Amino acid sequence: DQTLAQLRQLDAGRGERIPTYREVLQLVAGTGIVLLLDIKKGGVLDRRQVVHLTEEHGAVANVIVGPRNLADLRAFRELNPDLRTLGFVDEIEDIAPFVQAGADIIRLWPEWIYANPALVTRVHELGRQAWTIAGDAPRLELEKLIRLGVRGILVDRPAVLNELLAEMSKNRGLETAR
Repeated sequence: DQTLAQLRQLDAGRGERIPTYREVLQLVAGTGIVLLLDIKKGGVLDRRQVVHLTEEHGAVANVIVGPRNLADLRAFRELNPDLRTLGFVDEIEDIAPFVQAGADIIRLWPEWIYANPALVTRVHELGRQAWTIAGDAPRLELEKLIRLGVRGILVDRPAVLNELLAEMSKNRGLETAR
């Protein structure tokens, strides 16, 4: 509901201004950082411009587009089939249609996984990665999700997840050496 000029006046935190997509692409160029674009439902997004800017900055390998509906997923796949996509599915029944439409990764809600851990296996059997969202979940919950086979976890505290992964990897190495 606001213009870009109005948004640029807002504080994104600690005096920082809201960057444009072009500015973010320039900021992370050459760093290996992977951007996840959370594509909200609505009709104002210029998908063609998003893909153009991503290509222009040579960032196709470092951007994951996360549509929340099949129309957006299909449009992004058509514009550039090399872009990785994460299907933010709203219902368990949406998994198969998102896979059929070309989503590379499927986001499952943690409560779905806890209620039916076989969902993760099902997504893997469909040839896709299963990701989830854990916000600021405690370390124990992150470990449980990893042990259930989740391949990606969107978290608020990535340092905690990185520490856990390093520890689990080290322990796995010790188990292999025995």
